[in-house]
Amino acid sequence: MRKNQVFIFVCCVVSSSYCTSCGDNAKAPGEREELSYGLDPAQSNGTQITISTRDEFLKLIPNVIWEKHSRNKGYCPKVSQDIIVQGEITFTAKDIEDALNAANVAFATGCDLDISPSCKADFRIAFENQQNGIMCDETDYDETFRYHFCKKNITIANTSIRLRGVLEDSHPSYPFFWHILDIRSSSTASCDKGQFLCSANNLCWSSFADYCHLCLAYETDRCACLSPAGNVTDGVACSFWVEADVQYSGKCIQGVCDGQNLAY
Repeated sequence: MRKNQVFIFVCCVVSSSYCTSCGDNAKAPGEREELSYGLDPAQSNGTQITISTRDEFLKLIPNVIWEKHSRNKGYCPKVSQDIIVQGEITFTAKDIEDALNAANVAFATGCDLDISPSCKADFRIAFENQQNGIMCDETDYDETFRYHFCKKNITIANTSIRLRGVLEDSHPSYPFFWHILDIRSSSTASCDKGQFLCSANNLCWSSFADYCHLCLAYETDRCACLSPAGNVTDGVACSFWVEADVQYSGKCIQGVCDGQNLAY
């Protein structure tokens, strides 16, 4: 169990300090599971992985599951088991791209590079802000997608991490798709104050909107009218995205945004 957790769950109201969601991935109160969806179980046997060099780390990258981020459908993101980094490793987004290209990893984005040059992938590294044992030469926070990006060298030293692969549709921005290696804290790390813990996969979310969409697994029209305290008051203005460049606005009615107007 994590220490100093912030438990504000709309999914259930219980006296216990343990609440799960993410549909079929939810576990009974007090039950934990070995998380091993992200990397090849044949290599990891579902247990912790220990590495000490940059090359060992990059060899793991082709085994990360890369999920296309759904804007309107709620879901439970896949994340690797704990990876223990002994010593210090440094790499860049270009190293991630090279490791994937060397392994001929293909991405199902639905965007054909032969038809549109805008389909060229943009590789990025994201990490949790103030994450212990991680240092970045230059950071950039994207307010739209709510990622802390490392623009240059990122260093991981003597800590445990997990990896999540994200295909982010960035329409209408060029290029159309971001391939994001999202570096997360270990499954036993504490959430920061004000974060929301999803006990189904032990991921911490700084934004309640992300927690609603990626833990409670609600659709975005529902999340637009939901707060940590419950449903937003009827009649309050709301908006939600259904695609990267399609947004609807409207008013909250019984905890759901009616989305009567096309905003973009």
